[in-house]
Amino acid sequence: LSSSLELICKNAFSHCPHLVSVFVPHDSSVIVKDRAFESCDRLCYIQLARESSFAKDSFKDCLPGLADHVIHRFDSHPIHKLCYYASTTTTEEELRQAIANHQSLTPVPPVQDQFGMTPFHVLLSSPTPRQDLLLVLLEYYPPSILDLKTQLSCEEEREVEVFLSKSNID
Repeated sequence: LSSSLELICKNAFSHCPHLVSVFVPHDSSVIVKDRAFESCDRLCYIQLARESSFAKDSFKDCLPGLADHVIHRFDSHPIHKLCYYASTTTTEEELRQAIANHQSLTPVPPVQDQFGMTPFHVLLSSPTPRQDLLLVLLEYYPPSILDLKTQLSCEEEREVEVFLSKSNID
C-alpha cells in the first residue's frame, strides 16, 4: 500500500479471501479502523509502522488472536524483528549481534514465530529483500534451513529460488 496512506477504513478489506499480506512502508503511521480486515481468513503477514494503531475489531473473524500476534509478534524473536524491519533500519552488525546473543542462549537453528516463519521467511517476504542480510543469516545458519519444502508453498519456493539465483548464493 502507498506510503502516503494514513487510514484503513472500516471494512476496507473485509471478506477478502485471498488477502495474505499487507505492507505499508515503515515511515507511514496508519490508523486501522473497525473490521478493516474482517474475515480475511488467510491474512497472516502485516507490516505497518510501529506507531500504527488498531481498532478493537480490526481483525474480527481472522486467524484467532491475529491482532495480538501482529502487535506482539516479535517480542520474543529479536532476530525476526530485525529481519522484519530490514528494509529501513537494520544493519548487518545489528543482525550479527542479535544472532550471536541468541545463539549464546540457544545454539539451534532459528526458531519459528507464531506464524511458522523463520528469520529467512521474514526477510525473504519483504517487498525489498536485502541480500546483505541474507548473507549474514547464512553465515550463522546452514543453507539447508531454506529447504523447507513442507513449510513453503510452491510460489514461496520459487520466490526463494529466484532470489537466491539473483544473489549468486548456493
